[in-house]
Amino acid sequence: MVLPPRARMSKKQSISLSEKFPCELPDGSLFRVAFESSRAVMFLVDPQSARVVGANAAACEFYGYDSADVQRGVTATDVSLLSVEQIRQLFESLSRGGATRFASRHRLKSGELRDMELDAAPITLPGGAHCLFFIGHDITERKQAERSLRRSEGLLRAILDSAADGIAFKDAEGVYREVNPAFCRMSGLPCESILRRRGEVFPTADPELADAALSGSAQKASVQADLCLPAPSQPIASQPVSGQSASGEPAAAAATGDAATGTCITPRAAQQPGCQGEARACQSYELNKDGPDGPRYLSVQRSPVLDSSGERLGEVSITRDITARREAEAALIKSEGLLRAMLQSAQDSIFVTDENDMLCELNHTFCMHMGRTRAELLDRHLAEVFSGEELRVQLSTSALARETREPVSFTQRMQPQAQEYWVNVVKTAVLDPQGKCLGVVAMGRDITGQRVAEVALRQSERRLAGLIRQA
Repeated sequence: MVLPPRARMSKKQSISLSEKFPCELPDGSLFRVAFESSRAVMFLVDPQSARVVGANAAACEFYGYDSADVQRGVTATDVSLLSVEQIRQLFESLSRGGATRFASRHRLKSGELRDMELDAAPITLPGGAHCLFFIGHDITERKQAERSLRRSEGLLRAILDSAADGIAFKDAEGVYREVNPAFCRMSGLPCESILRRRGEVFPTADPELADAALSGSAQKASVQADLCLPAPSQPIASQPVSGQSASGEPAAAAATGDAATGTCITPRAAQQPGCQGEARACQSYELNKDGPDGPRYLSVQRSPVLDSSGERLGEVSITRDITARREAEAALIKSEGLLRAMLQSAQDSIFVTDENDMLCELNHTFCMHMGRTRAELLDRHLAEVFSGEELRVQLSTSALARETREPVSFTQRMQPQAQEYWVNVVKTAVLDPQGKCLGVVAMGRDITGQRVAEVALRQSERRLAGLIRQA
């Protein structure tokens, strides 16, 4: 706390009962008894000299001054961190304005700084002397807690403002109390229009159930405590929007929406840690929201905020823009569909093995040549498909393709199920963007007809040569 200083004051005066002070208050007076016996920090200051003319034992103990210091004298400048001019102005204001309360920082004799809250009032002593009476309260811990809270709030604000996810907090009455810039961007609304707004900015998978969960209604929330809703079997981009869903149910049950806002909601399974039980109902769902740049896909997670006693304080929602992910998934599905169509329509036998020589993809032509179904071949090791010399050639050529990262070509005679045919095979290593080998793709062309023609040609040539020699 700050003790009011004055313009002309010596720098070393003491904070204790002065020689003169006891004579100004009659023994046994109510003020003197209360002053000296109080455990609160109390002192009297002469507003003209800024000298501490009286201080009770609690003040002397708190500030750390002893009798020797009392003899030298203590002034406000020894205690207060204010400048001489600031102290003078403060004393003049206190003398004119009457009782007041203010906070300041004080320096103890040890040099330690303490935050003080001072109640100050001008008084007139029995001898007619005018003084300023101070009662001090040490609020250092409170100030430290306030500073720590401000730092935490500043850090939290910086995190919220820089977060890419949209974050919002609603109180127990369903009123938005905090939103970050990302949430406002995703909603397409200014933050000022969202704050203090009641209701939903983004629709929920089950508004009625969400309201019951927010209000703590166990009867309603118990219907679906965690809102673990059925997960879509396909990405949003490929979800049917009319007719029937992938599960065979009407599409309206798989995805709900609002035609007026251009929003389509797709609930998904949400088994969040700490969200078990009626009082901890959580929601996790995805929605498709129309925007100026086209449809945006958002993933929303809503969770209750509880205090240490378990009482619901409100709800926090985290919204993530997953448009890029959904578009990538849709592009991947389209690419995979195109690749699979090309694979299945190819006349050549095609199969793909991973780095452990397990079959991970194959086409219909390969199944026909092997005389087995796709289910019988998929996820099988080459040793379960080929045998003998055929297996040795397959394993060695795959290893060579992985090692050299170059195409490996060879011709092999195949005899599945006692049927003989010849195949010209090209094997190529499959590499990821970092150059790691993921497996081998093999393309085999049936050259049995060509081989038979070559054998017949050689036999014809041999017969012709024999006839020539006989002639």
